[in-house]
Amino acid sequence: MKIGLWNLNKNKGVLEKAVLFAKEQDIDFLILLECILDPAEILLQLNSERSAYYYYKPYVSDFFQIFIKFSTDLLVDIRDEGKISVKQFLSPLGRKINFVIVHLPSKLYYDEADQDAFSNEVKKVIDEIENQTNCFDTVVLGDFNMNPFQRGMIQTTGFHSTFDKKTAKENFRIVQGKEYKYFYNPMWSFFGELGRGKVHGTFFYKSPKPICYFWNIFDQVLFRPTLLDSIFAEETLEIVTRIGDFELVKGNQIIDKKISDHLPIQFELNNI
Repeated sequence: MKIGLWNLNKNKGVLEKAVLFAKEQDIDFLILLECILDPAEILLQLNSERSAYYYYKPYVSDFFQIFIKFSTDLLVDIRDEGKISVKQFLSPLGRKINFVIVHLPSKLYYDEADQDAFSNEVKKVIDEIENQTNCFDTVVLGDFNMNPFQRGMIQTTGFHSTFDKKTAKENFRIVQGKEYKYFYNPMWSFFGELGRGKVHGTFFYKSPKPICYFWNIFDQVLFRPTLLDSIFAEETLEIVTRIGDFELVKGNQIIDKKISDHLPIQFELNNI
């Protein structure tokens, strides 16, 4: 199953590119954030050549748009609240996977301490969902509005994600007598000149402030360690920089904001 995620930045002129992204990459599970386009129009364009996609209406926000190639019976609503939407995928092969889709608060309005606090609340939701469903195969994806190295992403009371697969496969660590489960975060591998891919992030911002990262990885996907060996095809993980003949990144590395200020990501899950 190929999964695609794109924050469209409330842009009305991105319909053609969003549809081409899905078709070109043969996406099975398309998640559009900050999407103000008419879902009926998106669906019409997605199915212009052949009927393949269904619209799955999330209840959390009209800014979440979900389109799938599989039966809607295979995706079950678990919880929708605030900026979090939790769906459970019921694989025809018998496996269940929790998908936690997030669009967390922006740095424009929340400082790092605020984001830490919000991450803690999301972590509680994830723990509750896993215990409630007795399903611990969880994927968290979306626009976190945090970089992988920020406190909310790595601290035990947040997402507790690590870039080290070997560490993640230990499943948990104990801090002050309490057990905290890991997430594996493969998005770290895009940082730096020797990193994977053509760009170093999904969001570019050149700030006049003393501290500036330029490239940020706000759009991320996290995996519970149980999904790493046979399900997550890590080599398929990609930050998409080109759709058709259109380059999403300009020569000076600033994302073309006429389309969106975020780049899409995609990846594949096997054996489901």
